[in-house]
Amino acid sequence: MNATPVLVEVKAGSSPAPVNPGAEGVLPVAILGSSALDVRGIDASSMRLGVGEAAPRNGAHIDDVNGDGIPDLTLQFPTQDAGVQCGDTAIIVSGRTTSGATIAGFDSIRTVGCP
Repeated sequence: MNATPVLVEVKAGSSPAPVNPGAEGVLPVAILGSSALDVRGIDASSMRLGVGEAAPRNGAHIDDVNGDGIPDLTLQFPTQDAGVQCGDTAIIVSGRTTSGATIAGFDSIRTVGCP
């Protein structure tokens, strides 16, 4: 896959983001907009998270999660569907733009709640 890289923040504001692989909730993931990426051109329904290729739930939200004045795209993925395993240190998100270009990015995570 020859994907255009995008900047990603899992649980914006925490680095590395704590992820409990057994959690039954959702994992918020922001795709950061930039002068080179207008997130309004991302096909939110195409986005997938982790090795489990979790699909987003609860729609997509446009807001400025990192305070740089540029809109970001926030999606929520079912945590258990993402396929995070205890000890994982990164997670990838991938998908397409509305024009069909493939995009992908990753963020550092730390697993919590593991035996």
